[in-house]
Amino acid sequence: MTPQIVQFLVTAHLSMIVLLLILFVSANIFYQKGKNRIGMGAHYTLRGAYLPGMISGGLLIGLTPDFPAIFLKAAAGLLTLIFMEIHLNHIIGSEHRPRFAFLTYFMIVFTLVLGVVFPVGISVME
Repeated sequence: MTPQIVQFLVTAHLSMIVLLLILFVSANIFYQKGKNRIGMGAHYTLRGAYLPGMISGGLLIGLTPDFPAIFLKAAAGLLTLIFMEIHLNHIIGSEHRPRFAFLTYFMIVFTLVLGVVFPVGISVME
């Protein structure tokens, strides 16, 4: 695979990560402020962006021979998406679960750190 294609895939995946985070934070804020209609729009847009985010990450799986690291990154990414969805559904249902909210935010940060530290994150961007 040419370096230009690899750079494009990495850029596309990073763009999807930024978009997912912006949509998650905006839906979270709108739901907590009681603006459910706007929050629901951001939430549905977030749900629509899950699939392109997973596809862009899946295309990057074959770029490194270090399979355990890539498997850990993929598992953390999927768990983060699941936790984000559950967290927003708890807010919709007026369930206050601060421990789960902390776990969700921790998984987001943990996944971002894995993405930067493990092989594809730094080596491709140099």
